[in-house]
Amino acid sequence: MNAYIEGIFLGLALSVMVGPLLIALVSTSLEYGQKAGLFVALGVWLSDMTCFGVAYFGIGKLVDVIANPNFELYVGIGGGIVLTIFGLVFILGARKQMKLGQLNVGQGDKDPAGYMNVDKPMYVHMFKGVLINAVNPFTIIFWSGVASTAITDKTESGALLFFLGIMTVLVLLDSLKVLMADRVKSRLESGFILKFRLVSGVALIFFGVVMLVRVL
Repeated sequence: MNAYIEGIFLGLALSVMVGPLLIALVSTSLEYGQKAGLFVALGVWLSDMTCFGVAYFGIGKLVDVIANPNFELYVGIGGGIVLTIFGLVFILGARKQMKLGQLNVGQGDKDPAGYMNVDKPMYVHMFKGVLINAVNPFTIIFWSGVASTAITDKTESGALLFFLGIMTVLVLLDSLKVLMADRVKSRLESGFILKFRLVSGVALIFFGVVMLVRVL
C-alpha cells in the first residue's frame, strides 16, 4: 500500500501544475460543456497510460531514444508547433463567434455568439487531449522516470499500485476541474467565455513558443 500512497503524492504534485492541459480542460468545459471536457480528460488519461506502458515494458529502448541528442529538439519543435496551432484555432474561432454575436445583437438570441457547439463529435475532444499531452516532452520524460522508479525500486505488484496511485489522483482531479468549470459556466455570460477562449489561445501560443525557444 506504500507504493499506492507514493503514487498519490506524485499525482498530486503533477495535478497542481499549470500548463496547456489545464487550459484545454477548462476552456473546453466552458465552451462545449462537461461531457466534452471529460472527453479531453479521457484523451489525456489514455495518453498517460500509453506512455507509462511503453516506458515500463520497453524502458531500455525508450531510454536510448530519450538519450538521443536530437530527441528534445524534434519533440520540442513538434510540440511547439502543435500548441501554437491550437492557440491560433482558439483565437480565430473566438473572434469569428464574437463577430457573429455582434451581428445578432438585439435579435433576442439568448446565445448570440453561439459559443456552445454541441455538434462537434466527442472523439474530436478526446483526440485533442491525446495530442496536447503526447506532444509535450515532459510527458514522455515524466512517465519514463515513473517507469524507471517502478522497475528499480518496486516489485511488479508495487509498480502497478504506484501507477494506479498516480492515475487515481489524475482522474479525480482532472474530473473535478471539468466539473467546476461546467458549474461556473452557468453564471458566466457568453462574452466572458469567448474572452476566456481568446486568453486560452494566447496562453497556448505562449507555451508553444516557450517550448520552441527551449530547444532551438
